[in-house]
Amino acid sequence: PQAFKSPAAFQKNRQSLEQTQTEDYLKRNIKSRPERSEPIRLHVLEETFAEPWLRARQLQLKRARLADHLNDKISHRPRPMEIIHKNILPVPCSIKQAIIGKPNHGTDLVGLPFTLLQGDQKADEIHPNSSVYLK
Repeated sequence: PQAFKSPAAFQKNRQSLEQTQTEDYLKRNIKSRPERSEPIRLHVLEETFAEPWLRARQLQLKRARLADHLNDKISHRPRPMEIIHKNILPVPCSIKQAIIGKPNHGTDLVGLPFTLLQGDQKADEIHPNSSVYLK
């Protein structure tokens, strides 16, 4: 190794070495790069023959179409009360009856959460008058 006479010469030599290392790294990676068909097969890239500027617009339109479709599906989904009435959402029978407006043997919502938290009903117990699982 040669002795450097100034910090500027040392810095120049260091930059040259870093640039050479970067070039070698890029050359190695370009040689081991997979064919275009491989990322397409793995669904990393989409197969398209459109120009890049047109492809960006296509992706933007596709996202907008998906967002519209999702908003449409969300607007048609049932409301919470509807899924309780159809027994889709499992809730304890006493809460369901209080929500619907038919009290169960004088039970109201005031003392209900405390009694449910005390565990007066067993887990996975099926109420005899409905298909709702009590948890």
